[in-house]
Amino acid sequence: MLPRRRARRRSVAAALLILASFFAPVAAHAANVHKHGPYKLAPGVKLWRIRSKGPHQVRVLRIDPTKATVDVGFAADQFGSLARLSKQAVDNGAIAAINGDFGTLKGAPTHANMVDAVLRTSGIHQGPTFSVAAGGARAWAKTTPVTVEATTPTRVFNVRRLNARDPGHKAVIGWTVVGGDVEDPVNDMCAARLVPSGPYRWSDPANTGVARSYTVEEQPDPCVWGKMEFDPAGDPGAVILQAPRACACAKRISDLEVGDPVDLTWSTKGRPNTTDLIGGQPQLVRAGENVAPGPDKPGYFYDANPRTGVGVTKGCADVDPGTKCFVYFITVDGRQPGWSQGMTLPRFAAEFLRQSPPAYYAFNLDGGGASEMWVSAESDAYCQLHPPPGGCTVNRPSDGHERNTISSLLVLAGPDSGEPI
Repeated sequence: MLPRRRARRRSVAAALLILASFFAPVAAHAANVHKHGPYKLAPGVKLWRIRSKGPHQVRVLRIDPTKATVDVGFAADQFGSLARLSKQAVDNGAIAAINGDFGTLKGAPTHANMVDAVLRTSGIHQGPTFSVAAGGARAWAKTTPVTVEATTPTRVFNVRRLNARDPGHKAVIGWTVVGGDVEDPVNDMCAARLVPSGPYRWSDPANTGVARSYTVEEQPDPCVWGKMEFDPAGDPGAVILQAPRACACAKRISDLEVGDPVDLTWSTKGRPNTTDLIGGQPQLVRAGENVAPGPDKPGYFYDANPRTGVGVTKGCADVDPGTKCFVYFITVDGRQPGWSQGMTLPRFAAEFLRQSPPAYYAFNLDGGGASEMWVSAESDAYCQLHPPPGGCTVNRPSDGHERNTISSLLVLAGPDSGEPI
């Protein structure tokens, strides 16, 4: 039998060994992660710069949307133009920004995009979208379909797409001047041009969608082969609805007469008080779980690359006033040996889950050479590039400079002055 003192020492040593083995992974992880910050950019807006084993250079913006406004920016009034992130940010008076959605080769967002209550496109691809409710108490970063509905004197029908070409041409589709020459009306369709007869408004008392009243300005009958055009001197808020003549849905257009009232409503189900929306792909985090695809899938997209993403905490997804809503903007540099190698999608998703509090939903935005985070407050502690418009880029884009982009996510210190509702 062991002496009592020796037995006690051995039991204490065993307990310490157990504790050491329990905390070893945490200690090892901490040793491999160098976190600097937070740098307070404005009330409710904090920046961190992180270097971890890999190497990985990560930049994290955490935003309290009740204290700062998260807004959607764009390069130009019409599709087909690009602009640097710093210019989009400075032009909108932002204090921070990241690059936005993927774009088509012709310069249009590939997913749904809404700015200041104006639905610019319903998107050519379905995918997760990000939005924040007015006031900032709730936010979303998951897949929820965007619907457009038309109400005429005789019927209610869906507009399948807005400023997003439908190859099947088997439904009613819509166009606005925002589409420019990139997404514009097509030939051989029954068509009607509508002009606004009222301002933007909430569609119902619960503010579940945005609506606007229009009047039919032109509706040629019978349907003509040539495409209907926008009047260059006409109302910039005009909308053209089209349907193929061989489709039964064409009657929804041909039944309209000049002077008829038409209401258009666009909404994202379950997201009240939403006037700004931006999309991307794929989903990274869903209900607190890492659901990112890869890295075994074929194609460079699933390899380690520079990444940009947006996420929200659980407090944004529930109605419990006791849980706090935070929005995360995260970028990861890549393609720069010795500085940062980039991340696969599952590894990028893990970065959102590593935050405090962790992201509950998150998805991927455009990446590669477009991955960029910009802030207006310059400091040697975090600035990497100083673009001419002002402010600085806090990460290192893989091109060595800013790349022109179609859209952006912006952080405003105050309310969004562009909101029409």
